[in-house]
Amino acid sequence: MRSADGVAGLVLPIEAYRLDGEQRVTLNRARSILVEDCMRRFGIDRGHPAATGGAGPEPMSRRYGVTDPAVAARWGYHLAPGEGTIARTEPGAAVPPAEMLVWTGSEDGRPALAGQPTRTYQGREVPAGGCAGEAGRKLQLTSPEDIAEHLVTSIDFNAFDQARADNRMRQVFGRWSACMHEQGFNYVDPLTAAAAADLRPATPSSAEKRTATADVACKTRNNVVGVWFSVESAYQTAMIQAHAQDLRAAQQRIAVVVRNAQAVLDHLGG
Repeated sequence: MRSADGVAGLVLPIEAYRLDGEQRVTLNRARSILVEDCMRRFGIDRGHPAATGGAGPEPMSRRYGVTDPAVAARWGYHLAPGEGTIARTEPGAAVPPAEMLVWTGSEDGRPALAGQPTRTYQGREVPAGGCAGEAGRKLQLTSPEDIAEHLVTSIDFNAFDQARADNRMRQVFGRWSACMHEQGFNYVDPLTAAAAADLRPATPSSAEKRTATADVACKTRNNVVGVWFSVESAYQTAMIQAHAQDLRAAQQRIAVVVRNAQAVLDHLGG
């Protein structure tokens, strides 16, 4: 089993079949340029945040609950400022319906149903799915996040659930729970402790911070993160091997989409 105090540097096997942070930035920048260019063809130039999302949250940041002692001491189970956030990539509520039509293909931003008649804006035909749909097709995306995401997400969630129920994890959770009990806390596992926190206030209570601090200390004492990561990685690896052909196709698809996005940036100086 791997030894790990926190999640820094840990990358689960399934992440090889997703866009990484740099790739996602490249895709979002290219998509934004294509959408904005398309909308200018219709005389609309408002600097829409159509696809300007950043790299997104660090996928491991809270997968096993809070693991950073400094974060636990200051924020408890609350997210620290900037942690776990992702920039908006969907249309904003303030866009007028006519412009939303050009942007997304419908006045309310919802996907148009198959078979609906072609829409027009000031006498010009709006592309299917609006400028966002056109941009996706140019990048060879059938939807904004379509990189065999269903299969990847299924493996991600199923491996997590199986690892949490694994007997090796139950033993580690038992030791973690005993450690917490020594400090006056009664929880069966770290996710139960996190779920019990009241996150509605903007700032954590002193009791929450004490609980989170004990949580992290007991994780470190019992190598909870290292064992959890090792067990979950093994489940993911087995599932990846069972779907090797589909996942290889996903990697190839990622390469195509990123190559197309980079070509847009190179051509337009993005």
